[in-house]
Amino acid sequence: MSGLPGPGPQKPNTTPYVVLAVVASLLLGVAMLGVIGVVTWRSLSDDPSLTPEPAPTPTTLSAPAEPSPTTGVGDPRLRRNDQANYAAWVSPTGNISCVIDHAEAWCWAEQHTWSIPAQDCDADWGDSVVLWEGGANYGCRGDPTCISAIPGQPDPCGLGEVRDGLWWARPSDPVAFSQGQLGNKALPYGNSIQIRDLRCDSRKTGMHCTHLLTGRGFMISRDKLVLR
Repeated sequence: MSGLPGPGPQKPNTTPYVVLAVVASLLLGVAMLGVIGVVTWRSLSDDPSLTPEPAPTPTTLSAPAEPSPTTGVGDPRLRRNDQANYAAWVSPTGNISCVIDHAEAWCWAEQHTWSIPAQDCDADWGDSVVLWEGGANYGCRGDPTCISAIPGQPDPCGLGEVRDGLWWARPSDPVAFSQGQLGNKALPYGNSIQIRDLRCDSRKTGMHCTHLLTGRGFMISRDKLVLR
């Protein structure tokens, strides 16, 4: 008895191989994408034209510096010489004449409307004022100064001692007739003469002299004489 025929040859199962091939293809694709990304990143980073510029640093604006207060140093209106002992000048009108003699400042008014108390003077009194460290007081007309405001007269009293009272003068300064003499150097209005602690200011209101340490001083003009 013949039996039934046995089963024919079976078809091999290829499913695992297909799965492995698909997985390998996916892994290869991921690897290739990684390589392309690295190459692209390196190419971009190596190209200087594609390098982003750094962000600008914010600028801090500082407030403008305050101007320094005026000190008077270098002021052409101040004629100062702390090494000098003498100075002589007149007002632009010639009516007021002044000198600085060491530690004293004297001024005279040739014409004036004011009067002062009688002074213990050897000569006439009543037209001058003197300032020193101790204060200001009336002076005597006969007090000699022997300091001239006229160029070329360094020894007006003939004492054989040269006293330079015109170190402050400039060629452009005016000259005036004063006390019967021509050619006196005048201190222009708005200008000052200073020797150490004594300073005199020429103003249209009169001649103002001050001792800078004590604040004492005077103002003399045709119509007014004030001690302070």
